[in-house]
Amino acid sequence: MTYKDLYEGDFNWYGQILKRKYTHAFSKTEAFFNFCSQIAKEVERTPRSVRNYFWSGKVGSHVISKVKRKQKPLN
Repeated sequence: MTYKDLYEGDFNWYGQILKRKYTHAFSKTEAFFNFCSQIAKEVERTPRSVRNYFWSGKVGSHVISKVKRKQKPLN
């Protein structure tokens, strides 16, 4: 059984720094789509318009990274 990884994202929406967001996904691309849906609800836009904004090529408008899992100690 495969598990989804936890991703965190930082986003700059037209100069407004949004609160750090988290989502579970199988890939960075899936996480990006999940984040766009979250942001769309927050800024009252469609997910498509949010994706287009971040895909427009603005450097530094978003950063997505996988959260490393903490290892359980061996007893």
